[in-house]
Amino acid sequence: MGSLRFNQLDSLRGLAALTVLLHHLLLAMSQKNAFTTALEVTPARLFVNGHGAVILFFLLSGFVLSLPVLNGNAPPYFSFLIKRLFRIYVPYLVTVCITIYIAIFLYQGTLPEFNSFINQSWKNASDPSLIAEHILFIGNPHTISYNPVIWTLIHELRISIVFPFVVLMVKNLNPLASLIVCFLLTSIAGLDGMLFNLPSNGYHSSYFDSLHYLSIFIIGSLIAKYRKQLMDLYRHSKASLKWTVLVAALLFYNYSEVLNKDFFKRVFDTPYNFYLSEYGIAVGAAVFIVASLASTKLSSGLTHPGFVFLGKISYSLYLTHLVVMLTFAHALHGRLSNVMILFLSFIGALIVAAVCWFMIERPSMQLGKYLTRNKQAAANQPTSPL
Repeated sequence: MGSLRFNQLDSLRGLAALTVLLHHLLLAMSQKNAFTTALEVTPARLFVNGHGAVILFFLLSGFVLSLPVLNGNAPPYFSFLIKRLFRIYVPYLVTVCITIYIAIFLYQGTLPEFNSFINQSWKNASDPSLIAEHILFIGNPHTISYNPVIWTLIHELRISIVFPFVVLMVKNLNPLASLIVCFLLTSIAGLDGMLFNLPSNGYHSSYFDSLHYLSIFIIGSLIAKYRKQLMDLYRHSKASLKWTVLVAALLFYNYSEVLNKDFFKRVFDTPYNFYLSEYGIAVGAAVFIVASLASTKLSSGLTHPGFVFLGKISYSLYLTHLVVMLTFAHALHGRLSNVMILFLSFIGALIVAAVCWFMIERPSMQLGKYLTRNKQAAANQPTSPL
């Protein structure tokens, strides 16, 4: 099931990226109506649950990055880092440079036709300090300045530095011990809000936040480690139990964040509320991953060529869609209605993502593989007998 499995996971990632796009289109709508309200409160929230999609991203990253280590075929550490840099940072660097140029050229001040979601970015596009921190990237940049989605990429890169060693830990610990490590990491992360309050220039992008998101990666690693047992458990369950679990997963995935904001935060507001809601989302997302691997019907649907292609361009779609929205908003405001601008943004985001994948992301990954080919080949050679 090697290639089929990866196609399924690619498709899930693609659908998650599309969800983030729809979520941001919804946030950019100044006027709320019955339709947008229904999207936020009914099960249709699944299609616009952007934060849930981000947690799914982290789980999938933990899953996929763990497989070589768990299968005894781990690449050399520095080869792994180089590939991750060319997988994440290089496409980011190219696109952020293009974004800075567009922002300096197009920014027209506050757009009265749009809300704060659109107007929060591009205000000081030519600021040398902002440009420098976005090039360095892994530090503590002001993530909303050019492209607010980059806060997740910061965590991806930070966690990549230590994750090969973390997977070795997961490989040698029982699942309960690994979960205890997760809760310890989150406990330490929550201390920032209670004791230190270290400044974070981005959306949940502090180093303490990275400790918490490392725990989500670990849960993804656990799913990878026990995927066969989890798939067998799903396949041998009765249909009624499967549906019950899937409905429960949908509720956890869709409403953990809502429940925290509308109830728990009002009863007892602590830094841990947000983290615990993300664990609830992770429970639902974990079920989706297992079901996508174990269910014949779901597997068949996810391996449709359209979904597989969406998976291929998922990173480019995530990376560029908000830049497309901001570009269209500043270029077309006052000439077209907001609804038309957002519709064109949706179409434009898909086109730009495909172009970005073909011209930036894919060549960058190929270069990363080329630069590490000799090290990888040497690592795979059998050891000579003594």
